[in-house]
Amino acid sequence: ITYVKFDATGLEPGWPTEEAQREHGMRTVTPAPEDIVLITDLDEFLTAKDFDALDRSIDLKREVLFQMTCYWCFADVVHNRGQMAIAACRYKNYVDATTHRRPQKRFQHLPDPLQDTCVIPGGIHLTWMGDREQFQQKLQGSIEGHKWSQGKSADEMWDSRSKNRLFHWKSKF
Repeated sequence: ITYVKFDATGLEPGWPTEEAQREHGMRTVTPAPEDIVLITDLDEFLTAKDFDALDRSIDLKREVLFQMTCYWCFADVVHNRGQMAIAACRYKNYVDATTHRRPQKRFQHLPDPLQDTCVIPGGIHLTWMGDREQFQQKLQGSIEGHKWSQGKSADEMWDSRSKNRLFHWKSKF
């Protein structure tokens, strides 16, 4: 792992900052053509089994995109559908972080936007972790959360989270 410091001064908050941050490492360090570039966020993880699947799949198409299991809040709620986000490719096939993580959006004009993408199950996404205060801040900053929270008090929202009644999530346990 090579640590590369990133300065977000002057960047617009949100997606523009995230996209610039993901590309910063690639502009700073030049991998060898056969090196594997793993594009992920700090709350997304691959298991040993996922790395074995990556090793078997990395050369099948332009990129590998993992269909992750998403855990929410205190990892006691699991999303009822996977999320495609962790991506990997050989450096020689690298386009940009957004293209690899979201090929279905970048290539939506094609009959099969994922034709050069090997989608495999794997990975873990720990999202919306935190206490009550962090939970409320995340609801306010999320489009889906903002829509869901309209007309609800903070106590009602926390109660819904505690009873696993949020959006389209289901209880893990």
